[in-house]
Amino acid sequence: MAEVSHPNDRTRPSTSSSGISARGGDSAPSSIGTNVTRADQGSNVPAPTGLWPMADSDQVSQTDTVDNTKATTNIAPGFAQRFAAPSEEGEAVSNELAEGLTFLMTSKLEEKHLMETFQQYLKPANCDFLQVPKVNPIVWDNLSPKVRSTDLKGQRIQKPLVTGLTALVHSIESRKDKSLLKVDQDILAMLANAYFEMNALRGELIKPDLNQKYSHLCKPSVKPTVWG
Repeated sequence: MAEVSHPNDRTRPSTSSSGISARGGDSAPSSIGTNVTRADQGSNVPAPTGLWPMADSDQVSQTDTVDNTKATTNIAPGFAQRFAAPSEEGEAVSNELAEGLTFLMTSKLEEKHLMETFQQYLKPANCDFLQVPKVNPIVWDNLSPKVRSTDLKGQRIQKPLVTGLTALVHSIESRKDKSLLKVDQDILAMLANAYFEMNALRGELIKPDLNQKYSHLCKPSVKPTVWG
């Protein structure tokens, strides 16, 4: 599958090297390593160490190992288990699998390897929606540069999602009995729903730039083929 781009997009918008920009002309903070003052309390509190609150993983250093025999760190003893609140975690998997998944979910992958993977899994001829939808060229030509840039980022996010779905479809089809396991059904449903929600989000972000009489095209109920 080809790299995510649009035929009408001749120039790719540049991004700020700082990664964080201020609105309304305000200058961005020079660092995030200092204490942050809370106006309501008038005292200093430690600055956040990251954007995403991953408390459990933050407490484990790179040299720490996970006990593979426990599903949770707080297990009620004996008969008390019957009265304990249900755990939101399943049984631990192998350390190799867990560490590999952690790396993939927290690291930017090389573009070269991504492109090779995209091209490895081709869309089946009878799976029309198993691709990243492109905006109708007539609509695209009338969108502002900012909206175009945002939509291209959305396409970039959808590309590996669609490739993952395609790879799963190929995996199921390659089985001798072409069996569709319960876990396969769940994976297909979850990834397909993420695809649907991403299309809905792209439509919502495009809608303000459209002429009002065409705004209905951005409704989630409208299949993405009408985009282009």
